[in-house]
Amino acid sequence: MKTLLLLMLSLSTLIYSQKDIKVDTIVSQMGNSHQCFITYLDDDFVILGSQGGTNSKFYLETIDSINIEELGNVYSDASGFSLPLDSIEVFLVNRNEKYNFNSDEAVAMIYGYEKTQLFNANKEWYFAIYYFPSLTKQLFYTYVYYPGDFRYYPQIVYELEQNLVSMESQLGFNIEENLFLTLTLGYSSDLYKSSATRNYEYTDSPIISENQNSMDKFLFELGLKYYFGNFEVSNVNPFLNFSIGTQFASADNYNKSYQLGQVDNYYQTNNENEFLEGLNSPIFVSIGFGAEYAISKSLSLSGFLKVKYSSASSSYNWKTINDGTVVESGSEDVEISDIKYKTGLGLTFFF
Repeated sequence: MKTLLLLMLSLSTLIYSQKDIKVDTIVSQMGNSHQCFITYLDDDFVILGSQGGTNSKFYLETIDSINIEELGNVYSDASGFSLPLDSIEVFLVNRNEKYNFNSDEAVAMIYGYEKTQLFNANKEWYFAIYYFPSLTKQLFYTYVYYPGDFRYYPQIVYELEQNLVSMESQLGFNIEENLFLTLTLGYSSDLYKSSATRNYEYTDSPIISENQNSMDKFLFELGLKYYFGNFEVSNVNPFLNFSIGTQFASADNYNKSYQLGQVDNYYQTNNENEFLEGLNSPIFVSIGFGAEYAISKSLSLSGFLKVKYSSASSSYNWKTINDGTVVESGSEDVEISDIKYKTGLGLTFFF
């Protein structure tokens, strides 16, 4: 392969020298320097042309550096392009007209179609892993009133503390230039601790509930991701992300409820599993923005802020049983619509 590349470059040099067009220089990965005339350049190929109508194509990955006439060194394998491809293309088009070259025909011959410009060379896909740490606390207050009884039952204070460490993975497909279609899948396992105390006016024996609950949550999200700059190694590139999705929750709870002075014949039941699953299975819309640092052509590190609007609803039902008889019961419908902010770090692999 290397020998063939050397022969083709040498032949191209001979052709150009006969026409006295030697304004550009290409250095191959083998270290050989060749004078030539470049008619087209993108993140995949470099095309060399001659006035005799001959066009030669070389993969950019076989080239170490490229020097174009007045532009100077426009590309090196170590650092990528030193100028935006758009500005290089404008220069080459104007120069081709001066020397009467038709670069459009050469590109059509090589690609067979109009080439879609991609964000990162010829890499159409990326796979990203995101990490989100957070801590939230929620309070729910419930009042239950029974007509005819002429008294309020106790205020129920329900406190929920959530210690969350979640990971998400995202697969992106480059639709065109800097725009990606994204699919995000996430999983998190959370630990909840809650406590509730119900004080009655007619007794000094409050009902105490102690709960420790675990929950698994599965995330499904579709969206678009747009980069505002070109992909270049050792450069920072800002981006914007928009998505819609939903979450499915599965709870597994351990609950202990008792009244001081009464242990065996007094207990409480509730639907806390279903209640928490409902509250944690919202439909949401989110928008995020951040910056991504390109470590290499295949790897980048990102930091970002995500703003998420979510909406969920659920019902909390409970009963208190004394000697086999339901002495108290209640129900509370809860609807939650809020905006949350999440910060995270991510690693993105391009392929």
